[in-house]
Amino acid sequence: MNVCVQNKIEACETCRHLFSQDGYITKETVADGDDAASSSLVAENPELTDKDQLIRELELELAQTKLALVESECKNQDLLHQLNATAIEAQSSKNTWFQKTLSSIKEVTNKAKESSSSSLGMLSSNSAFVMKDSLAGRRDN
Repeated sequence: MNVCVQNKIEACETCRHLFSQDGYITKETVADGDDAASSSLVAENPELTDKDQLIRELELELAQTKLALVESECKNQDLLHQLNATAIEAQSSKNTWFQKTLSSIKEVTNKAKESSSSSLGMLSSNSAFVMKDSLAGRRDN
C-alpha cells in the first residue's frame, strides 16, 4: 500500500481498525462486517457499498477461476498418465510384434540356407557323378 495512503488511514479513527500494519484488510474487519461503525460508514457512502459488492463478486470469480484451473490441471495430469500408459503398452506390443517378425525372418532364412546347402551338396555330388560318367565315357571311346 502507498505510504501516504497508509498514513492517512492510520490517522483516521474510523478507518484505522480496518487495515493491518502491512496494508491488508484485517480479519476482524471481515468478520465484524455488521459492526455499527462499519455499517454506518457503508450506509453513509453508497459508492463504498457498490465497491464492496464488486470486491466480493471479483473474489468469487477468482475462486471459481482457481477451482477451474485446479480441475484442468488434474484432468491434464490424468491424461498424461493415460498417455504414458498407452505409450508403454504400444511400445511393448510393438516390440513383441517386431520380435516375432524378426524371428520368422530368421527362421525362413535359416531354412533357406539349409535347403540351399543340402541342394548344393546334392548338386555337387550329382555333378561329380556326371563328370565321372562323362570322363568314363571319353575313356571308353
